[in-house]
Amino acid sequence: MVDSYVDRPIKDSFFGVTPAFIAEAMRGNLHGATVVLMGCSGLKNDDLAKAFVDRGAKDFVSWDGSVTAQHTDAAGEALLKHLFAAEQRDLRQAVATTMQEVGRDPAFGSSLAIYP
Repeated sequence: MVDSYVDRPIKDSFFGVTPAFIAEAMRGNLHGATVVLMGCSGLKNDDLAKAFVDRGAKDFVSWDGSVTAQHTDAAGEALLKHLFAAEQRDLRQAVATTMQEVGRDPAFGSSLAIYP
């Protein structure tokens, strides 16, 4: 989906990935990859996550609602630290520890979650 930011004076276009795009246009297999989507509402429902899992992803991590840029940046940094730093926690432990550290988004109350 290509569109423009109609509510703001931004003339650039953006590209949105929908569940239908993943299911119908994406080719290949994700071979057990973990998909991390740190933008808003990736897990508000499970449609996008299911599309990635159906395409071969093992797990899908995202927010269950809207999230501020500052909060998702802090959570993303913490998540990567827990996954790849000396601790090397598994995904569920890393997400849980990240949520313990950064908490729910202060503006929207959203949480980082995992599918399935």
